[in-house]
Parts: sequence; structure tokens; C-alpha cells
Amino acid sequence: MTAAKPTPHASETIKPIAWALSAALIVALLATMGYELSVDRRATENRGFADASNLAELLSQHAAETFGAVDQALTGIVDQVDTPDIVDPSKQAMLPRMLRARLTLSPNVYAFYIIDSEGRLAHASLDDRLGPIDFSGRPLFETLRQTPAAGLFLGRPVTGPGEFAEGRRLINMGYRLNNPDGSFAGVAAAAVSLEALQKIYDLVRIGPRGVVSLLSLDGILLVRSPYIAEAVGLDISQSPGFRANPPTASSETFYTSAATDGIVRLSTYRIVQNRPLVVYVGLASDDVFADWDNQLHLQVFLAVILSTIIAGFTFVATTGLTRWRRDILTHEARLNQLVDASGALLAMRDMDALLKSSARLARDLIGAHQCVVMQIEDGKPVAHVTDLSDRYSEWHTYADKPTGAGIYRLVYQQNRVFRMTQAELEQHPDYLRFSGLHQRHPPLRGWLAVPLTGIGGKSLGMIQLSDKYDGDFDSADQSLLMQIGQIVVSGIQTIRLLQSIDSTRQQAERAAQTAQEKTAEIESIFEAMSDAFFSVDRDFRFIYINRRAEPLLRRSAEDLIGKNLWEEFP
Repeated sequence: MTAAKPTPHASETIKPIAWALSAALIVALLATMGYELSVDRRATENRGFADASNLAELLSQHAAETFGAVDQALTGIVDQVDTPDIVDPSKQAMLPRMLRARLTLSPNVYAFYIIDSEGRLAHASLDDRLGPIDFSGRPLFETLRQTPAAGLFLGRPVTGPGEFAEGRRLINMGYRLNNPDGSFAGVAAAAVSLEALQKIYDLVRIGPRGVVSLLSLDGILLVRSPYIAEAVGLDISQSPGFRANPPTASSETFYTSAATDGIVRLSTYRIVQNRPLVVYVGLASDDVFADWDNQLHLQVFLAVILSTIIAGFTFVATTGLTRWRRDILTHEARLNQLVDASGALLAMRDMDALLKSSARLARDLIGAHQCVVMQIEDGKPVAHVTDLSDRYSEWHTYADKPTGAGIYRLVYQQNRVFRMTQAELEQHPDYLRFSGLHQRHPPLRGWLAVPLTGIGGKSLGMIQLSDKYDGDFDSADQSLLMQIGQIVVSGIQTIRLLQSIDSTRQQAERAAQTAQEKTAEIESIFEAMSDAFFSVDRDFRFIYINRRAEPLLRRSAEDLIGKNLWEEFP
């Protein structure tokens, strides 16, 4: 008895149901992927804010220590200075010595200096040959002169005047000096190096578009890395980002678009303890979410592939509605099984496991006793798996590698599908060309083979089936095996892409480590030398000084690095 042919009414009823189920599956797939991506993005965002907050805390502590040390030194100077001594000729040697002693203990300070009540430079820790410098009219002098109760003064970034830190970026800090009667006697001040702070901030690794900066609470930019000359000293208090997130709390995290470059960043600030300063750290959103973006692209690619597969199989199912109901139900069952298995296949990261799972899936879905999946590189077989039913148990240990001489080579050489009955196979001239191995090879009984074709038509391999459970291979079997082949192609390309990414990352890490080791080796050689050694660049600025050279130069390497040889030793 033959099965009854489905009526047109039944076919028309099944079609919209099939497409509705397909759409629901795609929506569910996209919703699941979207939810997982959303969760991962939130976790990435939290990690980014946590990294920025930790870095801001460390830099805040560094700023507190740096400016606290200068504050302590200035307080000591104020305590030691007897205001009549400022203009006393007999004290002209004592006060500079005291200032120089303070300077030796303050590595981030260019100079300590004292200004008299008229605004003239009275004493400095620098060379006594300094010419007269007039500070009257400058914010440091005028603010402290006009404000008897003023505390520590912290100025804006300036460039050192005359020979007093000439051309160096600095900020002035100072305290008011009072006569015994409370009248204004002058100013005790320090020129604090912004370049020293800049070096510290430049060492921070914050990504190619990240920013770390030090600002005053009223929005004056003091230090910024990466360094932008025009930005230092800029008042950003009226910028949208600063106005939207003013430093009112001790710390805060937020998104902002910087006034200096417009880049959106995951940002945080930390107010420096007991100082009118705030440390800002901004990690570029594109840098923080770079890996997540790559994952997004991969997920979109997989979603498109899976959606295409689902839609494609649904199309195959709906076009087969004119067939016998038994064939339709069988085909739908195959599609459901393939959809269930495709996610696992595409998630695999091991090539051998992908080939084995694909071979078993193809054999089970189409119903055949033999399946071979072969991977091709540069036109030659490089890997293959054979999956046999118990009917071929005597060949389960068959392990001969393909030589590229059998009939299967036509599949990937001609990049086309082959479907033959047993009679057609036995008449083919290449059927018996097994390079002398056909006696040990499992016999073929009918043949269905599809190529695995990647991007640009590149051959990645082939899948072949033989000895179908019932009858000969038909167009439905061919269509199903081609769909399996598309999944295998996607899996192979994904694995190769991930392997290439991992290989590139490992090469970059090895190159970076080699460079670090070479640098350390060179520096250790210079440090181990018994002779004094120093090096300068083409502008005669010191770029390296070993320990043996410091006693000879009577200056520390830290003090001389970056300075001009002829200016320091005229």
C-alpha cells in the first residue's frame, strides 16, 4: 500500500506554519544572542569602569604625595625664614643654601624661591647669577599679597621665566610671608615640574585613545597624557562634559565626550585628598569594547549563517510539499535534527572534532553506511575522517591516508557535486584508481559527494556518502548534504580565523617580550660597566647615564636626563 498524497489544502496549511516556526526560531536565536551580548557588554563596561577607577585612585595617591611633599617643604621654609632676613645683605648666602638643601629633597621641584614685599626675586635655590625677576602683577604674588588669610596658593600652568626654569612647564605653589606685625613681607614659593608629572602619566597604559589628566577643581587642565600642548592650561570648566559631571563628590564614574578631542570615553575622577586637584581617567569606549565588538561581528556572522540555514531548509521543506506526506515528514525531521546540531558544530573550536561530528551528522541524517569528510589545503588532502556503520566493521581500523588519486579528487578539483548510482559509479574511468589501495578501501555502493567551498571559491575539502540505507541518493539527499557542507565550511573558516587571531596575538606577545629582554640586556651591560658612560641625542640632550657617570658628573641621572649637556655643563 502506498501512502496517500497530501491534498493541496493540507500543503497550503503546512507552508505558513513552517515559515512561522522558522521565523520564531530565528527570533529566538537572535533574542538569545542579543541577551548574551547585552550581558557580556555590561560586564565589559563594569570591568572598564573598575580599571579606570583603580587607576584614578593610584594617580590620586601619587598626586597627594607629590604636592604634599612640596607643601611640607614650603611650610618648613616659612617656619625657618625670619622675614627681616629677606632683605638683609648678611643673609644673602644663608637663605639660598637653605633653599638648595630643600631642593635636594624635592625631585619634582625646579626651584624654591623667596619674593620680597615689592615682588622682586630675593633668593632662589638656583645659581646665584640669576638676574632680577619681577613677580609683581603675577597671580602668585598678587593673590598672596592681597589676601592676608590665604593658605597654600596653587597656580595655573606657566612656562618658566628667564633663566628661572627657562621654557619648562611648571605650576607655582606658595605661602604668604608676614612680618611680626602681620603686614605682608613676601612669598615663599616653589616651581613644581609638570614635566615630571607628565612622565609618570605617560607611563600609564590606557589604550591608544585613552586619557589621564590632572585638573584643578575649577577646571584648569594641568597635565594630560597623551600630551597636547594647546590643552595644558586650558579652562574646561564650561565644557559640556565638565558641566555635566563636575567634581563635587570624592569620585564618580560616567560616560563623557572630551572637550579636547570629542572621543567618547568611560570616565572616572578622583579628588586628591586635601588638595584642590582632581585626577581624571578616561578609557576610550572603542578600546574598551574592541573585543566585544569583534565578538558582536562574529555573532552577527553566525546569526546570519544560522538564519540563512534555517530559512534555506524551510524553503527546501516548503518546496517539497507536493511530495508524498511521508517524504515531507521525513524531510522536516531531518531539518529539525540539523538545526539542533548546527549550533554545536559552529561552536566547535577543534578541527578534528568538527570533521568527526560532521561525518556522523551527515551519515545519520541522510541514512548511509559510509561517510568521509576531507579537509583540503593548497589542493592536497591534509586531514580526513571516516565514519562507518557496523556493516563495515572489518574496515573500522582502516587508516590509510588519501593520496589525491581516487575519484573523490574530482569533487574539490572541479568544485561541483557528484551524485551517482552504483551502475554509474562502476562505469566511471576514475572509479578504480585508488593508487593500489582499492583492495583495502571500503567498497563504494553508490556515491554522493559535495565540495566544501569557502570565500572566493577556495576549496576547503569535501564530504562524500556511500551505500545508502534504502535505494539511491536523490536530490533531497544532495540538498541536505550541501547544507551540512555550508555549516562545515562556516565551522572551518571560523576555526581558521580564530587560530590566525591567536597566532598573531602570540607573535606580537613574543616580539614585545623579545624587545623588552633586549632593552633590559643593553641596560644591564651599561650598568655593569666599570667605566662612566652617558649618551646624548643629536640635540645633546642626555638620554642615558649609568651609575659610574653620576659621581663624575656630580649630578644624578634623574636630574640630568632630558637636559642639554652644554647648558648643564657650560
